Parts: sequence; C-alpha cells; structure tokens
Amino acid sequence: MKTNQKYFSYELSSQPSSMFDSSGFMRAASKSTLADAIWNLGDCTTEYTDTVYSYVVDGGSLMHKIPWKSGLTFGEICKRYVDSVKCNGTNSVVVVFDGYVSGPDTKDAMHLKRTKGISGTKVTFTETTPFRSKKETFLANNENKQNFIEMLSKKMHSNGIETKHASADADVLIAKTAVESSISHPTILLGEDTDLLVLLLYYYNFGSKNLIFKPNHDKKTKSKIWDINKTKVVLGQDMCKVLPIVHAISGCDTTSKLYGVGKVATLKKFIDSPTLKELGEVFLKESLVEDVKNAGEKVITFLYGGVPHEGLDILRYKKFANRVLTCKEVIQIHTLPPTTETATYHSLRTYFQVQTWIGGEEIDPCDFGWLIVNGKLMPIKTKRQPAPQRLLSIIRCNCKTNCDTRRCTCRKHGLECNISCGECRGQSCMNSRHGDIDVEADELFSDSS
Repeated sequence: MKTNQKYFSYELSSQPSSMFDSSGFMRAASKSTLADAIWNLGDCTTEYTDTVYSYVVDGGSLMHKIPWKSGLTFGEICKRYVDSVKCNGTNSVVVVFDGYVSGPDTKDAMHLKRTKGISGTKVTFTETTPFRSKKETFLANNENKQNFIEMLSKKMHSNGIETKHASADADVLIAKTAVESSISHPTILLGEDTDLLVLLLYYYNFGSKNLIFKPNHDKKTKSKIWDINKTKVVLGQDMCKVLPIVHAISGCDTTSKLYGVGKVATLKKFIDSPTLKELGEVFLKESLVEDVKNAGEKVITFLYGGVPHEGLDILRYKKFANRVLTCKEVIQIHTLPPTTETATYHSLRTYFQVQTWIGGEEIDPCDFGWLIVNGKLMPIKTKRQPAPQRLLSIIRCNCKTNCDTRRCTCRKHGLECNISCGECRGQSCMNSRHGDIDVEADELFSDSS
C-alpha cells in the first residue's frame, strides 16, 4: 500500500466518527425503517376474525403505555396496568418483563445516552405509598423499576394474568413465548420494537397457528398489524434466517449505525446478494474471532459499495481520492467508511448480538467488542491512535491555558491533545482524556501499528 494510502488505515479523528457521534456515543439507527422496508416488499397485513386469540404482551411496551398520575398510590397504578391487560378479554394472557439488576449489560451505553447519565433516586415504597414524582425520573433508577415490576407481577398473578421475567433484555423470551404459543393457539403479540419483528420472523415455524404482531397502544393513527406467516412468505425463509444480521450490522440498540448506510439499502443488498448471505453464515454459527472479523469487514465493505477482497482501508482511500476530484466542499471524515480496525469491533459486537438473539453459544461480551468501565459495558471504539505518531507530532498545540477553545490547534482539528503538545502533554487540559472512565479506557487507544 502506498504511503498516502496507509494514512487511511487510521481514523484521522479523535474517535471513529462514522460509527460514533460527537458525544462519543454509538450512532443511533432508525430501527423502524427496517420494518417499513419489509412491509413494502409485499402483503404483510392481517385481518381479524372471530378466532379466540392468546395474548403475549411486551412488558416494556406496557410500562410506557400507562401514564402515572401524581397522588395515586402504587397499588392504584398497578391496577391501571391490570385493567389495561384485562381489556383483551378472558383469553390467555402472558406478560413478559425485562430484568434490570443483573449487572453490566450491552444496553448500558444506550441507557446512558438516553438518560444522559442521570439515575433517579432510589425510592422505598409499598402499595399504599402515594406516587409523588415523575414517572420517567422514578423509572430511571433500575432498582425502582425492578421493584415496581415485582409488585405489578404479584398484582397480575392475583388477577389470573401470567407473567414471565427475563434476567436482562426480554426480547428473545417475548418472541419465543409468542412463537411457542402459536404452535397450538392463534396468538397476538402486543409490542412495538422492530427487534421483536425480526425475532418473530426468525423463530416462527410454518404450519403453526396464526401469529399476529401489533402495537400495544390506543393511538388513533393507523398502525401496521403484521401477519407473521404472510410476512415470512413475502421475505422468504433464507432472508428470515439472516434478518438478525441485517438488523444488527446496520445498527440496533447494541451496535452502531454505519454513517451513510441505511437499513433499507442493507436489506436490499442482502436480498440481492448470495455473497452477503454466505458471509452472514459466519454470524449464525459458532465461529472463530478471526473468521468473524474477516467476514464482518467484507460485509461492511460490500455495504459501502466496495469490493470485499480489497478491504475498508483501501476503500476509504479510494472514496477520499474520488471526492477530492469531484467535491467542491471540505470532505468530512465521518462520511468515509470506518477503518478495518474500527470495523473489527463493530463486527464482534454484531456477532455477539446475533448469537444472543438466536440462542447461540454463551460468550463473554468482553471478548467481542465490549469493555467494563465503572461497572457498565461500553463499546470498544478502536485500539489505534487517531493518526500515525509522526502526523500527531505535526498537529500539536502550545496552549498556555486550558485548551478549551478553538485556539487550541488540536481541538481545531478535532483531535485530543497528545504527548507531543508543548505544555499540557495531553495530560492536564480540557482537551485530553481524564477522569476515572478515561483512565480505564486508555488501553483502548494504544498504538497497535
């Protein structure tokens, strides 16, 4: 590889900006666009009949459905949930809840982004305790949420409603409960998450009774009501098999969105390409880490319009060179594909998530793109410096103050201060990693070149 091409094996920014936003969090994908794309492939709708259905309810969706009025007791709030579930009639109902106190979880980063690091105060309460807070604030504390779910479950049991509890995320348990129910009874799953649609299509068996997936809300706007059997016919068995890969590699709750690569385009390319389906097999079985890395890079290269065997670093250089010739504006680094190094960790996280969804091998997330920081699982971004050391030595500052304005040369170029800086040495300013989290995370940015 030529010298100028080698530079593109580095991110050339303080973090992998094609996968992480300016705040350092994983770029969020619009998950519902995948559902929209599937819906538009053919007739996925269902018509209600007089059939008696069994119901499975996504407990997380249910929790958001009911407003909490200040002054009501927790017992009265629980009754509102029970009444909402009983609106489905005397049919069999199972409510499946997430678990919230099982330790570090791969959704920690998403929750941290959503709550902006704010955790609600722990509250001790009983059924007769009046609720005096805001629902969102109360539920921001995981212990509060778990304790309320346990209280609500007891209330449901006393009213003949069955509940199930996952140790952490409940999506797999919800989908499997609905699919198992449909073997013997026509079943409706009440929920909203695209993850559930993906899992229903993966697990559903042809020949089962009717399985319907519909939103658990009372909005007057027209909503999609899915016939899972018809949808699986529209999509095809082979595509339903790789659908978890399509969803995870293009961005879900535990993986980054790839800048410039949407879910609609990803789905279409998997439908049209036998090569992508073949590469996807690596994610569906017990695979070696190196095989996951190699297959992941080829898939991502393909999604960015490159030739899989060339790899991402060469593709980055080619796209940059092409834009230099055709673009009149400054080329933003986040619009280029990720480096091979960055794609490695995205591929590993994709593999971990797919294995979790399909009930594959039990693996340690810390071996697949995650790191425990302050008791939470955080995504590894890269283990390389943002640029070669000789380039970092050129871009350095000699700030006498705190490097907290754009007068700082490093900050101006979107880089953190480093050991080459004249005064701060990348250790004691506002533009360098510091604090407890960053001390632990330093190992992520050691130069592996």
